[in-house]
Amino acid sequence: MKNIFSLDAIRGALAGLGGTGAGVVITMLVRRAIGLPAWNSSPVMTIGILTGVLVYLATLGVFNYWARWAVGAELKEERPSAPTWTRYFNVDTNHKVIGVQYLAAALFFLPFAVALQVLGRLHMAQLGPTVVSAGEYETIIGTHGLTMFFIVVLPAWSGFMNYFVPLMIGARDMAFPRLNAFSFWFVPPAGLLVAFSLAAGSFDTGWTAYPPLSSSFQPLGMDMIFLGIYLSGFSSILTAINVLTTAFKLRARAMTPFKMPVFVWSSLATTGLTLVFTQFVAMAFLMILLERVMHMNFFRPEAGGHPLLYQYLFWFYSHPAVYVFVLPGLGIISEIIPVFARKPLFGYRAVAVSSPGIALGGMFVWAHHMFAAGMASILRIPFMITTLLVAVPTGVKVFAWTTTLWMGKLRMTTAFLFVLSSVIVFLIGGITGVPLGIVPVDLYVHDTYFVVGHFHGTVFGGFLLPVMAAVYYWYPKVTGRLLSERLGKVQWLLMTLGAGLLIIPMLGLGLLGMRRRSAVYDVPSEPVQYLHFITMIAAFLLFAGVIIVIYNIVHSFGKGRPAGNNPWQGRTLEWHTSSPPPDDNFPEIPEVIDQPYGYGIPGAVHAVVGGKKLPGENQMEREQPGKSPMFLGIALFLLSEAFLFGSLFWTYYYLRALTPGWPPEDVRPALPLAVLNTLILLISSGTMLWAERSIRDGSRKGLAFGLAGTFILGTAFLGITVSEWMREPFRPWTNAYGSIFYTLTGFHALHVFAGVWLMLFLFIRTIRRPFTSGRSTGVAVGSWYWHFVDFVWLIVFTTLFIVR
Repeated sequence: MKNIFSLDAIRGALAGLGGTGAGVVITMLVRRAIGLPAWNSSPVMTIGILTGVLVYLATLGVFNYWARWAVGAELKEERPSAPTWTRYFNVDTNHKVIGVQYLAAALFFLPFAVALQVLGRLHMAQLGPTVVSAGEYETIIGTHGLTMFFIVVLPAWSGFMNYFVPLMIGARDMAFPRLNAFSFWFVPPAGLLVAFSLAAGSFDTGWTAYPPLSSSFQPLGMDMIFLGIYLSGFSSILTAINVLTTAFKLRARAMTPFKMPVFVWSSLATTGLTLVFTQFVAMAFLMILLERVMHMNFFRPEAGGHPLLYQYLFWFYSHPAVYVFVLPGLGIISEIIPVFARKPLFGYRAVAVSSPGIALGGMFVWAHHMFAAGMASILRIPFMITTLLVAVPTGVKVFAWTTTLWMGKLRMTTAFLFVLSSVIVFLIGGITGVPLGIVPVDLYVHDTYFVVGHFHGTVFGGFLLPVMAAVYYWYPKVTGRLLSERLGKVQWLLMTLGAGLLIIPMLGLGLLGMRRRSAVYDVPSEPVQYLHFITMIAAFLLFAGVIIVIYNIVHSFGKGRPAGNNPWQGRTLEWHTSSPPPDDNFPEIPEVIDQPYGYGIPGAVHAVVGGKKLPGENQMEREQPGKSPMFLGIALFLLSEAFLFGSLFWTYYYLRALTPGWPPEDVRPALPLAVLNTLILLISSGTMLWAERSIRDGSRKGLAFGLAGTFILGTAFLGITVSEWMREPFRPWTNAYGSIFYTLTGFHALHVFAGVWLMLFLFIRTIRRPFTSGRSTGVAVGSWYWHFVDFVWLIVFTTLFIVR
């Protein structure tokens, strides 16, 4: 029992529960002290849960290294001395351990998500007494969708990318191992919040959570959903920064972009989309949460808000998110087909480039979700064209797969069978997506089961079936043992049949006019009930397949046949090391010779392992001065933050364009304090530049004065901002203008607050452990961040106080 409580996961969970309880009690006491009713579920539980998450993370110890660095304390080695099962329940910085943690979390929540689908299909089959009520049906289906997207798909792809991208590019680890560990531990509370939201009340908004339903008429479960998704999204952004930096900065010698495996290309495209677009849906969900907790008015027409604003923000992320969900799966298909066809991947360069091509095209197709929502007719045709054009790079992949299979020496392993099913199902999903981009067809089938069938075809073909292929393909690499092929082929048959029996009847239901997210039949019931009955059978088949793969994974871990180091004779770099790989991945640094798909070509070599021994220090520390991955990492982080503020500026100008008399005469903000704050921040950029120059000049005193000056000026800015908030004649809940004004200035103030603490920590480090010109990354990163915050304020000032 003592050993159990020594695990980080157990200690963190208990501390998180205690922190949540303490946060609830403190919030209730504060509310009573300021004259509000002590209990109000949305604000009280939201603050309590956030407090619990912070306590949970602190107890895990994920802040320990950064805290020691901040105060100039001695830094300790955090790698475990020996690999044991406890590593997977503790905070660990090895990318392979973290990859398994992500995958285990996704696999843990997968049966729950599929079971919800089974309940929904049972209800719609209407074979007898209803299983659940209409409201409960909406909750079950909505929770199914949100769990699959944010608690299964995103962690699963984070797991595969964490484990295999460093191996495939010849890196020792991810660029930021501690950030990698930090990002994973958001997933367990995110999943539990989404799962337990069912016990906190039935929300009937569906997975899209459109206001005003989601903002005004839902119980506590809605808040838990938003908090859980927010945590998962934040985790995915941090993972995106890590994967992008790792792939750009830590590739093996001579691994040029066109010597990288296609899975790495797909991972880059996926993480690029995640980095840019996740902030939009995060802000959309946060706005609803603010409406629920603080009674803001982003989407309430009576207060100047607009419900369609949410749809723009939501779909600006959610259609690119489809490619986030499927691009790694398409990369897996491209990896596995050449191995089991024993042929080079046809058109390797075209297949590689098609991944960023899909990502780029996916940025311009979101508006077809708005065809039926009152979008201006002049915009429909351009977005119809862009929606159809995104099929071109997708078709490149399908053509290349088919050509690679042609005349190949096919080995019908379970992994290969799942890939064949993936291609067929993905084709069904893709082909049925074409009519949805055509305006008149979309207007007819919009919000019907045809859309549901198309989407399930895309996700089954791009995620679920490729993931199963990847499990059977890479399980020997992770564990050194093979999964049971007999069980695997039974599972393949069940899941392939299940996918077909779910998708095709859904398409038929949509053509019959059956609306999605409807708990009752609103079209002639006899053919509809037959089709729903078939989808119910499909749901059971898929659930059985999930149970089989979980059993196969657990059973084979101890009793599976030994696999050897390379059971499939693969050529990518992960197969050039032992199975499972050692902590440092390779005993020697790989040197890449050619692209990785030279199957059947005499003398073709992808890479050799030889030459210089791998040093003991982290690869990041071997970089040349000024070449540290830290600079690319901070640049990517600031890019993501720029899109966060971009979503707020978009919100402001959207509301401004649609609201007459903006801003209202009685809520105009005062200009003098804003001008003073602008001057303060401009001067603070000067003190930050002074600090940087002092490092180059070797002046420790100048560095200290520059950092102290920036800290003082930033603190003064915050004080004036709070004073301005108190003097304004309007509040966040007054109207839509007040809501966006306080949200914009509040988010910027939070960034300044973080910057002020960073300046304080850098000042302490300067006093205790002086920076030198050769080791000044922390100051450089702080400077980048501070100048970014100052630049954003100039846009905020211009928007709120000049343009207005």
